[in-house]
Amino acid sequence: MIVAMLHNATEEEIQHVLGRMVEIGFNVHRTTGTQQTVLAGVGQPASFDVQDFQVMAGVAEAHRITSPYKLAGRGFRPSGTVIRFPNGVTVGGEEVMVMAGPCSVESRDQVFTIARQVGEAGAKFLRGGAFKPRSSPYSFQGMGLDGLRLLREVGDATGLLIVSEVMEISQIELMLPYVDVLQVGAPEYAELQSIARTGSDTQTSSVESAASRPPLKNCCSLRNIFVWRKLRRDAVRTRHPYL
Repeated sequence: MIVAMLHNATEEEIQHVLGRMVEIGFNVHRTTGTQQTVLAGVGQPASFDVQDFQVMAGVAEAHRITSPYKLAGRGFRPSGTVIRFPNGVTVGGEEVMVMAGPCSVESRDQVFTIARQVGEAGAKFLRGGAFKPRSSPYSFQGMGLDGLRLLREVGDATGLLIVSEVMEISQIELMLPYVDVLQVGAPEYAELQSIARTGSDTQTSSVESAASRPPLKNCCSLRNIFVWRKLRRDAVRTRHPYL
């Protein structure tokens, strides 16, 4: 369920609606924008009447949402999401951001040459793969940690933000100090935990959309990231040992 509050709703009214949502069994995600607060109720309460919320003080509108990707939908954040990086670059605004670079990082000369070309073309992000698993043990498997170090070096030298693909869960912690954006490629869609666990509190995730992948599954993948991010925050707050 999505409950949009009036622009002049008081904090007391917001808390009253939020409390009622929790009381009937929703896990509530609150978003407060410049004009209004939106409460997204996630879960499956036994029964409730959305009209009960529509008449509550401070409520502009309330809707029952049946889609499985509530947290990634426009209903939860109608104004859209703008991601701001420390160097001032924004993604999600009016300007189109290009992320470009080699499929695989192979050498220092290669990555610096391409980075200069990418920057001169107007891109703000350099994308390069450090891990490239192949079926044959004799094929190039990527530079691994050395490749990540090269990406960080060229990013610091050129001012480009670094994007690199995470292939499995064990790589995430290793990559965090070196990249600005963790990319989840189309092949990794099957590894749902990899998708979800890229949603740390300090890292931006880029989910690649395969041409053959239905939009519904793309939205659900984004939803997994949002949920994992909230689980991590709850774990820190409540000191749960399993996250």
